[in-house]
Amino acid sequence: MPLYLQPLLGGSDGMRGFVPYRFRDYHALSLGAEHRWHAFSMLDMAVFADAGKVVALKKDVEPTHLHYSGGLGFRFRVRSAIVTRVDFAGSSEGFRIICTFSDIFKVG
Repeated sequence: MPLYLQPLLGGSDGMRGFVPYRFRDYHALSLGAEHRWHAFSMLDMAVFADAGKVVALKKDVEPTHLHYSGGLGFRFRVRSAIVTRVDFAGSSEGFRIICTFSDIFKVG
């Protein structure tokens, strides 16, 4: 499989406490949870936790020896649309601030 088609973990959409493209191999397990609440008319807040790993063999995809990250986020909205997302995430490899113009769970 070409390197650019392998599953990736890390970055603004999963495993937010790690730098983009931090983990890459043939198979991946990624778990994420986020709890959001309405803070003000144009602001939602969120706490989140991410866990995952990549492995070379499919038989090794099991929920053990995972890498973890978590943090706090702010979602700025206009009506029902998230227009900006700022996450403060930490992991065993340090602390990251992520600012993006997308909603992490938006489909389509």
